[in-house]
Amino acid sequence: MKQKPFQWALTTTFALRLGVSAVLALGWTAIRPFIASALSQLGENPLFPVSYSAWGEALLGIWNRYDGYRYFLLASRGYQDPANIANTVFYPLYPMLIRLVWKVTGLDIIAISLILSTLTTFFAFYLLALTVEDLYGSQPAKYAVISLAIYPTAFFLVGPYTESLFIALTLAAFYLARKEYWLLAGLAGALASLTRGPGVFTAFALAWVAYRQWRGREFAWSPQLIWSALGAAAPGLAGLGFILWRKWMGFAPVAEVLEQHFSVRMVNPITGLFTAWQMMFTNPSFSVILDGLTAAFWIALFVILIKKADRIPVEWLIYFGLNLVMVTSKVTTVVSPLQSIGRYVLVLFPGFIFFGNWLSQLTTRQRFWTIVASSTLLFALCGLYVIGFFVG
Repeated sequence: MKQKPFQWALTTTFALRLGVSAVLALGWTAIRPFIASALSQLGENPLFPVSYSAWGEALLGIWNRYDGYRYFLLASRGYQDPANIANTVFYPLYPMLIRLVWKVTGLDIIAISLILSTLTTFFAFYLLALTVEDLYGSQPAKYAVISLAIYPTAFFLVGPYTESLFIALTLAAFYLARKEYWLLAGLAGALASLTRGPGVFTAFALAWVAYRQWRGREFAWSPQLIWSALGAAAPGLAGLGFILWRKWMGFAPVAEVLEQHFSVRMVNPITGLFTAWQMMFTNPSFSVILDGLTAAFWIALFVILIKKADRIPVEWLIYFGLNLVMVTSKVTTVVSPLQSIGRYVLVLFPGFIFFGNWLSQLTTRQRFWTIVASSTLLFALCGLYVIGFFVG
């Protein structure tokens, strides 16, 4: 491992893990005496019951909610358990890794999930720094890592969620493809597709990398062409494999499960955005406003990146654009139309590379206050998560 990216990744992971755990634990300890009637939604989950001491509850039990407990259920009971009918839409790599460690060690499932997410956050930061250092230099690499770590919803990276594992595997796929290690790139991309559904879009981005390399060889045939084709196709094949496995197991189609159990339906992104922004004015709430502004922010950023396409690899724009279309095409009536978009955008790593370049060009004073402002928002959302607000 390269020394500087390793140090940045390790230090930043430690700071994020410690800071998030401290804020959540202290916040939970402070409000715990006042919310006894709401514990089923905030700390004690009847679907995945656990028993902890006061500090165990503050450090571990606090995560036993939302998608987190769904991964715990999958890890502990598997896909065929009746309790997991709704959870069969969740991709298998993350919960099955938790299950593997649980079966081998017997450790607490929630603790395992947090350890796994912390490790994958380190690798996500390391690969992000490695990628940016190769293309833009050391300073942008360091601040790209910091930009991701201080994003207001970055606490999900070290929580029981798939984002950090997905980012690490996706960045590995891009990095290895650029170095022309195509079989390894394909493996990383396939594993990313088995972590989150949008991983299949990596196939289109990797196909562009393969095309660019082939074009550089003046379209001459070589065995490398076969490996690059296989590597580029692997994420799509893995995602298709999971869908076919679900069908073979007799599970209901993904769209049907999403609508029946999560009130989620797939629409075109224009409809999704219109619905979200319309609700900001007709029926505003904290979640609706936060999600609507998040969508607007990242769409604006995508437009900026397109204008700077001469400095950004095309494959990143392909990946960014397809993922952005995906997250704005899921509409639900439960919390807000674009529910969870604040967490989903964490995987849009080209945006954080842009922020890293931008931060590196600021004065020390400007950079300091920018980091303070974003970190404050991060800890504020941690506090809202503690008291039960849905922030991603």
